[in-house]
Amino acid sequence: MSGRTVYLVPPSGEEPDVFFEPLARRDEIARPYVLLREEIEKAGYKVACTQNAQNLTDFAALFSLANMSQQLLQNLHRYPSEKCVIAIYEPPSNYAYMYDRRLGQFFKTILTMFDDIVDNKLYYKFYHPQPHTEKIDNIPDFTEKKFCIMVQANLTSSHPDELYSERAKLAKFLANEEFDLYGRLWEGYSAFKGRLVEKKPVIKNYKFFIAYENMRNQRGYVTERIFDAFYGGTVPVYWGADNITDYVPKECFIDRREFTSNEDLLKFLKSVDKKQYDAYLEAIDAYIKGPQGFPFSGAGFAKLITNSILNAINKR
Repeated sequence: MSGRTVYLVPPSGEEPDVFFEPLARRDEIARPYVLLREEIEKAGYKVACTQNAQNLTDFAALFSLANMSQQLLQNLHRYPSEKCVIAIYEPPSNYAYMYDRRLGQFFKTILTMFDDIVDNKLYYKFYHPQPHTEKIDNIPDFTEKKFCIMVQANLTSSHPDELYSERAKLAKFLANEEFDLYGRLWEGYSAFKGRLVEKKPVIKNYKFFIAYENMRNQRGYVTERIFDAFYGGTVPVYWGADNITDYVPKECFIDRREFTSNEDLLKFLKSVDKKQYDAYLEAIDAYIKGPQGFPFSGAGFAKLITNSILNAINKR
């Protein structure tokens, strides 16, 4: 008979003792993992954290959150790979090595957001979880909001489909507009305002939120960026997943692909009036309150991951 403990491996650099503390990290991003622990416990298993999978007792299964350190992989040889699950959060533009199929010798269940990779044999679909399922309170009226905000990191990549460079181009282009820029590594940009501990209380004060993924020309890679706008009471300008409308109705966002240049985008944003803007917000409300957004919720994530873990436990 297998053990009764499911081990969770936090992301690299994350301390296990704060992994289930929502207030210990920005934007309470641990909330989905609190729900995951509760869901696993409902299924009759205990939950424990480990950083390197060393000396695991009462082992039932292991779930790694994008952590594949060398020490972890070395120790995983002691446990059945059929019982090991990993979720990959980053695209190839960030960590190409995570998409090496040889990872399957350690994890027989690899969860990915990329639709074209999913084969339901080794790679399975999961959705990036959102810590909140409700809008922030006291959202200013259209007439009281500032123009535009970006909250991203200023990184670089040599991948042909990266969008980091497009973020930087837009940040420079909007320098003379009512535009504020937050995040890491933007020092030297005139719009730079620093880093945020919590996004929603700030972004609610802007009409538009720049929501560019790390990568374009892919299917299914939908992260927290568009949802930051939704729950922050603003309208996103989105660029990323080619099939974004399979997941989010087109009425909920401004599609950057529809514009040939930043000049054209700016012209459109400035033309949006209160009636058009409120229509976006109404569509967003309908979406986040409806069933289509459930897979991206913490509860949806907890159910999907728990089912993946239980399926792994039952593999022979």
